[in-house]
Amino acid sequence: MRIVHFQQQPLKTRTINHREGSFKYIELGEGDPSSAENFYLRWVLSEPDFFSPRHHHNFDQVRIQIKGAFSFDNDGEMPLGSVGFFPEGTFYGPQTSQAETIQLVMQIGGASKNGYLSEANRIQAVEELNKTGHFSKGRYCPNGANPDDHMDAFQALWEHFYKRKMVYPPERFSKPVLMDLAGTAWTQDSDRPGIEHQTAWDFGPQTVGLRKVRMQEESSILFSGPITGFLASGQCSLLKHSQLEQYDTFNLKKGETVACMALKASEWFIFIHPILT
Repeated sequence: MRIVHFQQQPLKTRTINHREGSFKYIELGEGDPSSAENFYLRWVLSEPDFFSPRHHHNFDQVRIQIKGAFSFDNDGEMPLGSVGFFPEGTFYGPQTSQAETIQLVMQIGGASKNGYLSEANRIQAVEELNKTGHFSKGRYCPNGANPDDHMDAFQALWEHFYKRKMVYPPERFSKPVLMDLAGTAWTQDSDRPGIEHQTAWDFGPQTVGLRKVRMQEESSILFSGPITGFLASGQCSLLKHSQLEQYDTFNLKKGETVACMALKASEWFIFIHPILT
């Protein structure tokens, strides 16, 4: 099990960027870059100049709006408190922000088993591609190339690092799934007093899922992997491990478990990792 304490993590500025605009973040967890189930969780602070063109991924993405709002053009908007699922293969955007915003962003390998390019490998690819071209408005422009040869910036990074052409997964969803969980009922856990669940979505074991867990003070629950937990509010103890405060995270691999007791009334976001291998 891995635990990340939010207050101990530095706020970083993405100076080596492949998108447009200001970008600061706090790293809250990552997986094994060589695994199809690799993931990267971060707290992202975007300035009003942020821009990302319409594009799609070869991995799954989950966004939780912590502050402000993001617009995805005709695909909708994410206001404060909303959650969004951006499946591999599904186009979305362009993405813009009219004010400073904060999102919790999970990027994770999906059913196509393409994995997820690690942050260290992304930086390496940006630095190398800057020697033979430049990034502009979320696309990569090779020196001397025709505009028709420009491609999505992340695709360029991926193809450069892996030395092969990216094949995008089929588009199972015509649009991203944007939700306001305030309209979703809480369900009482019949086996655990003081525990309630709220499911955002569950599209099967090969796709990342999202749910919330609400805990009354002194209630307990046993978490089982593969999951990542983000403490949205409250204070909890992971028994025999550590005390967690607001915005701390933990990650459990498949087969791992941990007992959690609420020291104060608490709410968790639980990312259910896909099982691909």
